[in-house]
Amino acid sequence: MRSMKQRAKIERVWVIFCSACLLVALLSLRLLAFQSLPWTSPAPGWLYIFDGGKASSSDAQLLLVDPTTEAIRGRVPMGLSDDQPEVALSPDGAKLFSLQAQVPGGSYRLLTISIATGQIMGTVPSPQKMVFTVPVHLPSIVPSLEGNWVYMSTVRATSRSSVDDVYSIYTFDTNHNAFLPDAALIPGCGRQPLMLPLPRKLELDVVCPASSSFHHLVLRDDGGLQSSLKTSFAKPAIWTQGSLGQALKTAAIINNRVVLFMGDGHLFTQSNAGASLSDQGLIPNVSIGARYVTVSPDGTKLYVVGGKETATGDYTADQIVALDTASLRPLGVISPGEPFFDIALSKDGRYIYAQTPAATVLVIDTLNPTAIRKISGLGAAPVGIMVAP
Repeated sequence: MRSMKQRAKIERVWVIFCSACLLVALLSLRLLAFQSLPWTSPAPGWLYIFDGGKASSSDAQLLLVDPTTEAIRGRVPMGLSDDQPEVALSPDGAKLFSLQAQVPGGSYRLLTISIATGQIMGTVPSPQKMVFTVPVHLPSIVPSLEGNWVYMSTVRATSRSSVDDVYSIYTFDTNHNAFLPDAALIPGCGRQPLMLPLPRKLELDVVCPASSSFHHLVLRDDGGLQSSLKTSFAKPAIWTQGSLGQALKTAAIINNRVVLFMGDGHLFTQSNAGASLSDQGLIPNVSIGARYVTVSPDGTKLYVVGGKETATGDYTADQIVALDTASLRPLGVISPGEPFFDIALSKDGRYIYAQTPAATVLVIDTLNPTAIRKISGLGAAPVGIMVAP
């Protein structure tokens, strides 16, 4: 007969074995729940929510959300990544591009995802991009207007100061599923640029908020820089809370002219690359952030993100400023009541969707901005939001 000690040892082993089995079962159920939600072909106006998941996990995902019913209608697992995935939607809404930093090894890849099926169509290695340097509100991949190219910005550190970082623009050929062999260098950009594609082939404007400069780039067929025109804005000699707003923050291309937004609310326009600037006045009582400008579907309004900036350059977005595109005069300021990362507009332009750090989306009625509905339960670490065309 077994001794009491032997019996106790067997019982301990059995408890450990059963606990391990239970843990495996729970993990399997979690993985099944994560992957099993079927993908529904998106209806116009549905939302794409990009969730970076938990740190160093495989929870990164693309969520498809019906904003009317608040139901999640599909999910695409994005795989293991040690950096938040960055995403861009093709102009026709047929493909989604996702840039990811993989572990182990720190290599990068660009995924092409079919919107109709939710399936990954292709995966290619991408140029190296420094991890954890790109804010979630400034994606480093942007599609061209006709959809033949995806522009990607990369950064190379040359010293301990981010002011000395060297940025380059790489170009991905969507028709041949490959990056062009060369890249366009943007010297003296200082921090992550905002890229504004132009209608002409391989041309784009670039805003460098840190260096307060605006660049018009023409690329060669191999992706290298053919020509560049730079417009510089004077920066304050001492960077304090009051002087930060004097720098260039963002820009938009409206009615065949470039609209440039300074941090303190001043507006300038430029009719052609390298042309003189025209002062368009001031948006009062607002601090403009380095965010992309959103234009309404009918082209009559544009929405600029406002908020608060500290002396160290940290920015909290908590306002949305509506402007008339023809006159560039303010139409009003919307204050959702909590900070947010990014915004998108409904297909009819009536609703603003604001993505918050709490993994929620605020649905703001532009006809009644105080009527705000909240969609919750949208992942763990939101990194982007877009609307299906």
